[in-house]
Amino acid sequence: MRPPDCRILPSACSDPAEGTSRPGDPGRLSGRIGPTGPCGGTAVPEKLGENRARTCGEEAGGMHAHPQQRKNPLRRSSDRLQWWAARTLLVVAIGGVPAAIAVGLAVHQDQARVVREESTDRHPVTAQLVADVPTAVGITTTRAAVAWNSDGADHLASAVVPSGQRAGTPVQIWVDDRSRVVPQPAGTGEAIAVAATAALLTVTAVPLLSMLTWKGTLHLLNRRRYAGWDAEWQQIEPQWTRRQPS
Repeated sequence: MRPPDCRILPSACSDPAEGTSRPGDPGRLSGRIGPTGPCGGTAVPEKLGENRARTCGEEAGGMHAHPQQRKNPLRRSSDRLQWWAARTLLVVAIGGVPAAIAVGLAVHQDQARVVREESTDRHPVTAQLVADVPTAVGITTTRAAVAWNSDGADHLASAVVPSGQRAGTPVQIWVDDRSRVVPQPAGTGEAIAVAATAALLTVTAVPLLSMLTWKGTLHLLNRRRYAGWDAEWQQIEPQWTRRQPS
């Protein structure tokens, strides 16, 4: 007769009365069933302890499993899912670096195009203040009425000018091809700053989102494992308590 398999029925390898191993025992039980067992669950034979320890290590970290463990009979479907999720998210996190470079280059090209268009459509003109601009504490610029002549036509509009100026003071403003007051066009330095900001946000956000996704996945998988342990304990506990009276 073949010796009992402790992986299926641990109590078959021990004497409930004496707590000793029977002949043909594949390995002495490493603990009692319950919270004192490996991973806080059912005890397993010592010969299976190494495989169980590796499985427990995957539950705690998930990124340290050797590829040969994919053939481990103790690995559950949740362990395999965790193995693939860990490596997929690791690749995504590492891919944040080239993604940030690509985003930075794309944003820089777009901003450079905007700079060229604004430089072509906008030009500075000299206007005069229509009225005195009062001085205010802590305020260096304010909006005031200005007038200028362009292409033989007089124009009147509101523009941002330095505060504390008298009427008739010349000020420089920017207008477009339709003589509308517009902001000063962006420079090359601003385009580089916007591109660098976009790249920095990307290289920071991708690993962060990968880590949050990993934590959420691990939380859901552990909830599933604990639910499985509870369901199995509900089936085993009535038989176990009869064999091991407290």
